[in-house]
Amino acid sequence: MTNPSPPQEHIDAFWKRMKYTEEEIKAEVPDMGFAGLKLSDDDCGVVAHIISTGCFDNLNSLNFGGSKMSDAGATAILNALALGRSKSLKILNLSANKLENGAAKALVAAASALTGITILIMSFNEIGDEGFAALATAASAGAFPELLKLYVGNNKYTDAGVATWFDCLSGGAFKNMTNFHIFGKEEEGKVEHPAAWVEMCEKRLISLDQRDLPQPEEEDDPNIFEYGKGKKKPADWAK
Repeated sequence: MTNPSPPQEHIDAFWKRMKYTEEEIKAEVPDMGFAGLKLSDDDCGVVAHIISTGCFDNLNSLNFGGSKMSDAGATAILNALALGRSKSLKILNLSANKLENGAAKALVAAASALTGITILIMSFNEIGDEGFAALATAASAGAFPELLKLYVGNNKYTDAGVATWFDCLSGGAFKNMTNFHIFGKEEEGKVEHPAAWVEMCEKRLISLDQRDLPQPEEEDDPNIFEYGKGKKKPADWAK
């Protein structure tokens, strides 16, 4: 689905707030972070527009964790990613927002353009069984073939939603997966997992430990994430 173009004044206001110019992002910013910063639907519309123009074509990661995106705002961004311009994207963090089933379905629609994703973080949202079923069905059909780590815990699913993921993984989806987190918040790395899950993941050598998530380097700066040694820190949203 094509997003409507935002008003030029919204685009201009967005770039005035950015720390980097469009040319700098294209040339030297591998990781773009909006973590912990409130993104309105208008802001998301501008981000979607920028994605569609090719500004984020060379990014390694996009971090929207805790940016308070609505389901509609996230869907606009995912619709833009579905255009297929961000082919180098490896890490997509959509955690701690207000994503519902609509955003999950938009992610499914964008899957064919996001085949290089290796880490997908969608924890702490409001995705229900319907969204989980859509994602699991797409994965069973071969979506996200390079995915290594998937975090979908703390959403609005029931046992039926959990079952769709179990069927998906036990059926052999995500052939390269090393980490999968679906159950509740872990305290000190400890959480009770059903025996069937443990057995399946042990067979596939999949870790159920959430502590492998990228962590902030500094507690007072939620927008700084270390996604790999030697990589530059993500760009801040605002100056």
